[in-house]
Amino acid sequence: MSDLDEGETSYRLHRRFDRIGLFASLYLGDLNLFGVGLRGTDKLRQLDDTGALLDERSRSYDAWFVQADYVIKPPFQVSLRYETVRPADPEALTLKALNANFTYLARANIKAMLEYHRDLRDSQSYQLAAVLRFAY
Repeated sequence: MSDLDEGETSYRLHRRFDRIGLFASLYLGDLNLFGVGLRGTDKLRQLDDTGALLDERSRSYDAWFVQADYVIKPPFQVSLRYETVRPADPEALTLKALNANFTYLARANIKAMLEYHRDLRDSQSYQLAAVLRFAY
């Protein structure tokens, strides 16, 4: 007995996900400039039992950032980062953000940060956070 009602057909899904990325870093004394770019493509094919194509959809997205980290004087460091994400959904808005950070490295495993994050599409959307991280 089949789980399909009369007149319904069964189908199979064939998924394919491709990703490609690039990382670059440059040290200039106490300054580290680096960035990442990523492109992803997702393809979904719907096939019937005979292998015939019923439907095919493809979506792609892009994400990248550039960042500068500068060691003022140990244990103090600052960083500035710009990032953008273009989602796979064509109806969704591209995300753009700026992040500024001041870090105090108290010990090798203890870090205190003051961080400012702003959504560049909406001037009213921002965060200011104090963060303490430790690991043992």
